[in-house]
Amino acid sequence: MTRSAKLSMRVEHDRFGGGDTAFGVTSGAATGRVDPPPGRLSGFFWPARGSILITMATTPLHRMLGQPRAFQMLARIYPPLLGAGIRVTSISPDWTRGELSMHVYPWNANHNGTAFGGALFSATDVLYGTMLAGQLGGGFSVATKEATVRFLRPGRGRMSCTVEVPRSEADHVMEQLQTASGVDMRHLATLYDTKGRAIVEAEHVLRVKRRK
Repeated sequence: MTRSAKLSMRVEHDRFGGGDTAFGVTSGAATGRVDPPPGRLSGFFWPARGSILITMATTPLHRMLGQPRAFQMLARIYPPLLGAGIRVTSISPDWTRGELSMHVYPWNANHNGTAFGGALFSATDVLYGTMLAGQLGGGFSVATKEATVRFLRPGRGRMSCTVEVPRSEADHVMEQLQTASGVDMRHLATLYDTKGRAIVEAEHVLRVKRRK
């Protein structure tokens, strides 16, 4: 980057997993306005001075966030999720429904042979913010603001979580942000075992804002 390139960085809370659990939609991203270097024509990589707000994602996962299928595939090898035994198994093309599974292996279990509490929370925190941000597009940031977690029973074996984000929720956010600087969205996510028993419930409050 040359001296003429001016970049203002703003590091935000992770959006591929909310609080910073795995990937949140805008977390870990840096935004700013960049001037093209001398002799370089304006274009895809170097927009005209002050013309657009670009996003410099810190990981390939963030850069591919706008593509549900690519997101799903890359999430399967994303280290924070892979290490926790979490796998995104399905994301609908319109970002309205997502599913993930979590498996407790000998190498990611705690001393009791069950899932770590932080890993269980991560499984509830991955999908909603990512899917909402996917519907809203790159002009918005979505980040977990707070969460209340209830551990109902030890996590063993295989577990799963399904999240739905109706288009009406994204439309509601867009409408509210016409007059408000930010909107708080509440969501309850539950992780179940193969017998249909709830393992953990987490209520998340996510803050949605327009990018400046």
